Amino acid sequence: MDRGLLICCAAVFILVSDVCGECNRNQWQCYDGVCIPHRWHCDGVGDCQDGSDEMACSCPPKAFECADGSGCVTESLACDGRAQCSDGSDELDCDWRSGCLSSDWKCRNNICIPQNFLCNEVNDCGDNSDEETCGSCMKMKIRCSDGRCLNQREMCDGVAQCTDRSDEPHTCGKSCRNANGGCSHTCVDQTWGALCNCPSGMTLSANGFDCIDVDECSQSFGPCMHLCTNTPGSFRCLCQNGFKSLGNGSCEAQGFPVKILTFRRSLIGLVNVKTRVFEPLLSIESDPIALTYDIQRNFIYWADNHGNIYKAYNHKSMVLYSGQPGVRSLAVDWLTGQLYWTSVTQKAIFTGTADGSSTCVVISKDTDPGEIVLSPVESFIFWINNGMSEEITIERTAMDGSNRTTLIFVTAQIPKGLTLDVAARRLFWISEFKMSIESIRTDGSGSYTFWNFFQGSPGQSLAVFNGWFYWADEKRLWQTPQNLPPAKYNEFLLKASLPVLTVYHELQQPQGFSPCKNSRCTLCLPSKESPVGFTCLCPEGMLPVAYGSCENFKVAYATAMVIYSLEFTGNTTIKTELFTSDEDIQAFDMHWKRGCVVWCNGTGHVKTNKLSQDMSEYILTLKPGMC
Repeated sequence: MDRGLLICCAAVFILVSDVCGECNRNQWQCYDGVCIPHRWHCDGVGDCQDGSDEMACSCPPKAFECADGSGCVTESLACDGRAQCSDGSDELDCDWRSGCLSSDWKCRNNICIPQNFLCNEVNDCGDNSDEETCGSCMKMKIRCSDGRCLNQREMCDGVAQCTDRSDEPHTCGKSCRNANGGCSHTCVDQTWGALCNCPSGMTLSANGFDCIDVDECSQSFGPCMHLCTNTPGSFRCLCQNGFKSLGNGSCEAQGFPVKILTFRRSLIGLVNVKTRVFEPLLSIESDPIALTYDIQRNFIYWADNHGNIYKAYNHKSMVLYSGQPGVRSLAVDWLTGQLYWTSVTQKAIFTGTADGSSTCVVISKDTDPGEIVLSPVESFIFWINNGMSEEITIERTAMDGSNRTTLIFVTAQIPKGLTLDVAARRLFWISEFKMSIESIRTDGSGSYTFWNFFQGSPGQSLAVFNGWFYWADEKRLWQTPQNLPPAKYNEFLLKASLPVLTVYHELQQPQGFSPCKNSRCTLCLPSKESPVGFTCLCPEGMLPVAYGSCENFKVAYATAMVIYSLEFTGNTTIKTELFTSDEDIQAFDMHWKRGCVVWCNGTGHVKTNKLSQDMSEYILTLKPGMC
C-alpha cells in the first residue's frame, strides 16, 4: 500500500515539474506555470493566458486601472479598439479621443498615419501597431497567433514570447514527423519548427510550404544565349540555325569568320576580330556618318553629311540617293533589299528601293529619330526616338509603319549606338549617363544593365554578336565578352576612331521568306498587321493604281481644238498631245483606264474618241445640242 502511494506521488511530481518548471531570474512565472519576460509583469498588457501578470499590480502613473481591479492598462492601449481589461472597461467612454482622417489609420497609441504606411515593414506608429496585424512578417521572422512578429531564433527557445504560447508548441523540433511538416518536398526540423527546402529549379512559394517551378527563361537576362524553353524544375537551351551549342547555354557561330565593317582613314573595310587585320574594300571621299550592308546581294551602303546615300558593289560606288539632308542612321531589309534611313532634319523614317528609283516616308508623326535597326525576320523596325515632349524612347513598329509601340523610356540614359543581336532577339545600346550597356528583348521585356562597362568615357559606337560586345571609344576598337567583367577582359582590336561600325556576318542577316517576294508593288513593305503580309506604298508624287503599282500624277487640259496631258515625274514635267479635233472643244472628260476622251463640240453635241484612233463617234443624248 505504501509503495503504491509512493509511485503515484512520484508521477504527480514529474507532471507538475514539467508544466511548472522554475523560471530564470529574468523571467516571471504566470499562475499557469508559463514563463514570460520579467519586464512584461505589470506592464499594462496581459501576456499570461490567465491574466495573472497584471493582477495585484499597483497602476503606474498615466496607466488605466480596470474597473474590476483585474489589472492595469498602459495609456496607449486604452481606447485602442481592443479590450485589455477582462471587463472591457478600457474601451468604454472613449469618445473624447480625437479621430483620424478617413484616409489615415489610427495607431494603438492614437497617432494617425497614412493608410499606405500600414505593413511597410517600418515602425511608423512608434508602438509597432501598424506592423502587428499584417498578413505576414518580414523575412527571418515568424508570427504569433495574436499577430505579433518574432525572430525565428525566439521560436522553440524554451521561453514563451507569444501571449498564447504559440511560439512554444509541443512539436518543437519534431515538425517533420507530422505530414512532412506540411512541406511539398524536403522538410528539415528546426528548433522553431519545419523548414521547407526545394530542389534545384524550384523555389519556395509565399506560403512557405509548397515548391513551385522557377521559370528561368523569364529572367531579365536568361541562361540561354538564344532560345530558352522552360521545363518542370529545369530549362532547355537551343541555338539558332547556323550556331553550334556549347552545352552551357552558349552558342558559337559557324561558317565565315566574324568581321567588323567600319571606316578608317578614307577607307571602308573589314576588321577580322581574330587576326585583327584591317582589309580595305573601297576608298571614299567623305567620312561616312552611317553604314550598313546587304551580304546576300554584296552591297554596302553609307551616307555622308552632304545629303548623299551611296551604294557600293564589287569595289565600285555610286550615289544612290541625293538631296537627303540630315541622314542619321541606315539599315537594310536583307530579305527584300530595300533600304531604310532616319533623317534628323526632316524628322522622319524613310525607305527606298535598292536601285534608287523610289522613296517614301514610313513614319513622320511625333518622330525625331536617331539610330535605326531592322529585324526583317520579325518584320519590325526599332529606333531611338527623341520625342516631341522631351522624352527619349526606344520604339518599335511594323516595317510599313503600322502598330507603333514604345518599348522603353530611356530619357535619363542619354542613349546611343542602338544595335540588334538578330539571333538572340535582343536590342543593345550605350547609356552615356550610366556608363553602361543596356539591353531589352525585341518585345520590350527582359530589361538588363551591364554595369560599370566603360571606364573614363563611354563608347561611341556598338555592335553585338555571338556573345561579344564590339565597341569603339575615341581612339580604339575593342571586344569584350558579355559574361565577364569588362574592366578586366577588354581586348584591343584596332587603333582608330570608329564612329560607325557593324558586325559583318551571314548569320547576322539570316535568309528566309519575304511576303513581298511575289508582290507587284512599286514599294512593298512587310507587315504582320496586313492580311496579305505586306503593304504597298507609292513614292511621293505618285498615285496607287491596280495591283499595288503606282503611276505619276497626271492632269489634262484643252485649248480650242487640242487636248494635252501633263505628267509630273519628280522635278520634271512631260507634256503630251492626246487628241486633236477639227471642231471647237467646249468641255471634255477623260477615262484614263479605257484610254478615251468624251467631249462636247461647238454645236453642243457630245462625241467620244479613243486616244489610239482618229475617228469620232456621236453619243446620243436626251437633248442634242444642249451640251
